[in-house]
Amino acid sequence: MPSSVLGLAAGFLLGRARLRGDSPGARDNGSGLLAALTAAAGQSPATGVIITSAEEFGLLGARALVAGRPELFRGCEIINLDTLDDQGDQYIVHHDAAGASLGERLAQVLALDAVPLVKRQLPAGILADSVVFVRAGLIAVTVARLDWSTLRRIHTAKDNAEGLAFTTAEEIGRRLGRIDLPTAAA
Repeated sequence: MPSSVLGLAAGFLLGRARLRGDSPGARDNGSGLLAALTAAAGQSPATGVIITSAEEFGLLGARALVAGRPELFRGCEIINLDTLDDQGDQYIVHHDAAGASLGERLAQVLALDAVPLVKRQLPAGILADSVVFVRAGLIAVTVARLDWSTLRRIHTAKDNAEGLAFTTAEEIGRRLGRIDLPTAAA
């Protein structure tokens, strides 16, 4: 599917969501938070975890962090963990050649059994914290697992834990916790 079609579809879903900040956020962003905390439990001292907020409101948390504390990211590669549902394809999304290279290295570690792994550039119109990091001159990717059913739920009251076992988030976190890259999981 062309990225312009995906961008339009994402824009439609985002517009339909009427962002008010009242989504429970189990899939987006609770699953990513669980993966980051699971990764932190097994990480080497060279790897850090950052938690941002307000992605849905213009990537405000990541923007504030990059503007206020740029020294945190010198020499780091950023792995943004976002919407790690238990269904759908697994995505490693990059923004440029450096991110594509990081994505290739991560694919070897994060590929889940019997789950298609898609490596691609971020479609236009999609908000992901990794965009902010790349614009600041850093290497960043977003790791996600979702499908159209998930996209219809996020940013709505339906984004709750019902039907979500968090197995993907935990497995991604475990795998990230075992690798030794100079990264920050966001």
